[in-house]
Amino acid sequence: MKILDSVNYLKSSTSDAHLKLHSNKLLGQLMSKEITLSEYREIIQKFHQLYLSMFESLFGTEFDHSFLKVTIEKLELDIQALGIKENSSEDLCLEIKNYDDYLGLKYVLEGSKLGAIRIRENLFKCLELDRNSGMAFYCVDDQQTKLEWMDFIKHLEESHSSIETVTNKALEVFSLIDTLFSSEDKS
Repeated sequence: MKILDSVNYLKSSTSDAHLKLHSNKLLGQLMSKEITLSEYREIIQKFHQLYLSMFESLFGTEFDHSFLKVTIEKLELDIQALGIKENSSEDLCLEIKNYDDYLGLKYVLEGSKLGAIRIRENLFKCLELDRNSGMAFYCVDDQQTKLEWMDFIKHLEESHSSIETVTNKALEVFSLIDTLFSSEDKS
């Protein structure tokens, strides 16, 4: 399968799961003009839980997880700036068994960083936060993010991975995110 065919297959096969996240009650607030600081705090707390879980899934494997550590550090800065109290996190099961699974995870995360560019603009307007007051997670470098997306596409092309396996793991990650953000806040 040619790379554009692979990317288009991934996009079309995960489109419904991606759109479901946009309609998630809590995540949908990220693009809403009515987002509250309380909702934003809950979102940051859940993203922190999600990224810690993903880091744990990759820790001890051969797959690069340094990008998750950087993201977790940004989320921890936001948690501190927003005065969020840490709470116990539920166990999120995500198993990365092979490189195709890893690419499925990366597809969701790299695509999410592209979405953060748009989300950031809305949050700046609605919450008047900045990198130092609770938005480090969303303050991505636009050019670097686009380069990392292209790098991901290149790795996908060079990997000769099973696009079906990559897609299935991406769908699993989307489902995990939806489940986490659909659960009640326990803080």
